[in-house]
Amino acid sequence: MNFLNPVTERWYLIRVSKFACHVSRILAALPALQQIFAIERSSLWMYCVVTGHL
Repeated sequence: MNFLNPVTERWYLIRVSKFACHVSRILAALPALQQIFAIERSSLWMYCVVTGHL
């Protein structure tokens, strides 16, 4: 990420974080996948809560 200036890099990271949180909400709505992704989803969900994207 060295080629990006700090503003662009920050914007990119925020976009990626919001997308990841959106994906986690989709997974939370699919019961069949909940157990498969339980650990990853719960840790991602906690990250989303901490960073304020939910």
